[in-house]
Amino acid sequence: MQIRSGITMKASLKAMQEVIMPAIDPENSMALEQAQMIIGLLTLLNDRRDLQTAYDIDALRRCITLGTELLAYDNKEQLRADISAAQSAIEGASAIETTLTQHIAILNSHISTIADQLCAKSDEESSAARRLILKVSAEQNIRERSWLLMQGWEPQPENIPDISALLFDIPTKGEAYD
Repeated sequence: MQIRSGITMKASLKAMQEVIMPAIDPENSMALEQAQMIIGLLTLLNDRRDLQTAYDIDALRRCITLGTELLAYDNKEQLRADISAAQSAIEGASAIETTLTQHIAILNSHISTIADQLCAKSDEESSAARRLILKVSAEQNIRERSWLLMQGWEPQPENIPDISALLFDIPTKGEAYD
């Protein structure tokens, strides 16, 4: 049995297209729809497989950038330590994918806690931090929509940049938060 995901994914996709789809009764619209959905998902996973680690590294870098900016509003020592650990993970960045996603989850947890605290305040500093968080959230939304673009859900796909153009394009402090 082949354990390499690329070969397994291609074999599964080929089996769906060449064996299973033709075997489905054309009158069974629900089965045809589900099989087409599976083919679409397998195609997406296969096409994005080589970008997955780059996507995770990019997401982690964005969390580091936002977390570092939020230290100005809530200078938590644990957040600072977790940012440092995340940076180390990127530096050894043929990093194992689970390590990247663990660091993303840790930093997102800190960011969520700070965001919740900031929402309870109404001063100008908190307002600026909320705008920062909303800007980063909008950027993440575009990245995720771009990641899934080939699924055909976007009403105007021409307005969504290709995912490869968005990875590692992390604005500097002056660019990102104007």
